[in-house]
Amino acid sequence: MGRKQLLLSFFCTSMIIVAVVLFFLGGLFKFADQATYDFYFKLRGPLPPSGHVVLVLIDARSDQAMRAEPTVHPRIQLARAIDNLSRAGAEIIGVDLLLSAPAPDSSVDQRLARSIYDSNNVILARVASIQGRDGLDPLPLFQESMIGDGFIDVPLDEDAVLRKIRFLNAKPLADGSLQLLPSLALEVARSYLNISYTFDFSEENSFTMGQEGERQLRLPYPELLINYVGDYHVFPQISYIDVVRGEFAPEKVQGKIILLGSATVLKKDFFVTAFSRFRSPGEELQNKFKELVDTRQSGVDMGVACHANAVETILSGRFIHNLPTEQALFCIFCTGLLGMVCYLPTVSAWQAGVLMLLGGLANFGGGYLALTKYSLWLPTTPFMSVFILQFVTGGLVQRLLEKRRRARVTNLFGKYVSPSIVNHLLADNVEETLEGRRESLTMFFADLRSFTSLSEKLGAQATSSFLNRYFDLMIPIIFRHHGTLDKLMGDAVMAFFGSPVKDLDHPKKAAAAAVEMVACLEQLRREGGVYAEIDMGVGINTGEVTVGNLGSSEFMDYTVIGDAVNIASRLEGLNKVYGTNIIISEHTANLLGETFLLRRLDHIRVKGKKEALVIYELLGEQAAASASGLQMIALFEEGLDAYRRQDWDQAEACFREVLAVDSQDQPSRLFLKRIADFREKAPPENWQGVTAFLRK
Repeated sequence: MGRKQLLLSFFCTSMIIVAVVLFFLGGLFKFADQATYDFYFKLRGPLPPSGHVVLVLIDARSDQAMRAEPTVHPRIQLARAIDNLSRAGAEIIGVDLLLSAPAPDSSVDQRLARSIYDSNNVILARVASIQGRDGLDPLPLFQESMIGDGFIDVPLDEDAVLRKIRFLNAKPLADGSLQLLPSLALEVARSYLNISYTFDFSEENSFTMGQEGERQLRLPYPELLINYVGDYHVFPQISYIDVVRGEFAPEKVQGKIILLGSATVLKKDFFVTAFSRFRSPGEELQNKFKELVDTRQSGVDMGVACHANAVETILSGRFIHNLPTEQALFCIFCTGLLGMVCYLPTVSAWQAGVLMLLGGLANFGGGYLALTKYSLWLPTTPFMSVFILQFVTGGLVQRLLEKRRRARVTNLFGKYVSPSIVNHLLADNVEETLEGRRESLTMFFADLRSFTSLSEKLGAQATSSFLNRYFDLMIPIIFRHHGTLDKLMGDAVMAFFGSPVKDLDHPKKAAAAAVEMVACLEQLRREGGVYAEIDMGVGINTGEVTVGNLGSSEFMDYTVIGDAVNIASRLEGLNKVYGTNIIISEHTANLLGETFLLRRLDHIRVKGKKEALVIYELLGEQAAASASGLQMIALFEEGLDAYRRQDWDQAEACFREVLAVDSQDQPSRLFLKRIADFREKAPPENWQGVTAFLRK
């Protein structure tokens, strides 16, 4: 990563971190975090409760039974229920019903008050406040009989989901002091544990209930995140009408906390909770005609079950804590730094996507583990937002810098070298690519025939136009076959195949380019005019050369040098001798396989070399070969073998048969002339059928 890209990466990361921090502190991630929080409860599923809490539910059956006895006042039935529960040994009876209005018959209230007093374990419900006004308290008659009361109004979050309860509500008194009123869940738990009603708020994030030296209860401040063990199904349940009639097993309530409340929709005491929010409607499928009075509702849970979960949380001590703000900010910062990997040029888009996906899974899994195993709520949305923003911004930064770099490199080199070199430069392999090294490559030389005389006729301007069109046609062919243009030398083209991009098929690519260039030239000749007079010679050789950026500190040229280059150049020139278009070396021919149609042309020795070279004429692709063409090749090579054995008669016969097939075959005419010369003057005794070329 370059210095500019590093600075840009730090700048973008800083902006992302600042933006996410501001969003986090402004509460803009709250809804997404709350949804994730609820989904964790859905994934975790219900837990086994402690068994301390039993629900007595005024369900649909109880409603029907009570309506069947209109002469019995509901408060008389409640008195009977309290009596029966007390006799069965219930430890605490929490009544989640408001008893704030007097009954028309005062004797009814007196009967209920007597049951409450005799039981000496009843905690009644109250409402702390109603839209800013004073709440609703139990009747004074009942207050004198109960052991305590607690408010049942609960604060819903912005998305109308019940996730927490307040422990205490401060009520101003006439003397200017404050009265601390407990919630129903806190009062039930306090009474069950027999803890005195005193508080210590000396600590910042928690408070203690109970006298020093006695049993105490340490609670989170200022509110309780309910650690739901499940909905009402997880708690033992008894139908209210069975309790009224005394038709239940006493051992089910002995020593237990009893929470008595409504379970019918008509009472409207239902809430969407963190546990029930993502409940599938299929899980709670019910009879269409019973849903108005049934206790089972999709996505909601009854209020008395919510209080039961709060009591369960207090008794178990499994309090959910929020990650402190300063620690959350530190995690956002660290996540931003980790996300800088998306800016690395060596990391591709799909690799960055995989890293982001893995980071998201780790983020989600870590949040789930923290909540379910360690009761710690992590705000995962800000962390995931940093990952996503880093991925998107990192990709945009890389694309922007890559686009600029491509434009700069292409502008500098695109007109002078092949696209393969440009791509290598863009791949940041410049130093490695341009270093001189030994490689086996295929060298390619192409030259126009009779161009010197033609240029003299055309003049400078017409010659320039001619060459421009010629190169416009030929150079793209070389590039199309992944060749690298080395240089233009007048009307000659020098190229090589197999570097800088590794390509094991470089001999075939060079051969295909040569065949296409000859075909293109043939089409150009058919246009007539100045083009009708031109012809082309191509020489191809494969061998080990030195390739790289060679030159001086002032001028560098990406080129090849070596003996194999010289041989390719010599082969191009031999086309004039043999009257051919494409001559290739034996090494190249052996690497072409069955793809191309070849004719063994001669055995030669060039200046400076002792070893003889076998050269071949490249005639085209094998698939395009005709029967007459194959016959001509066979006859020519038979004649060549006879020629090397000095069997002049058979050689001459073979070459004449070739001319009978193709009267324009120049190599056959050449060998017939050589045979005529040898008939007049025999070759030396040590002659082995090798033609020596002593000039370059």
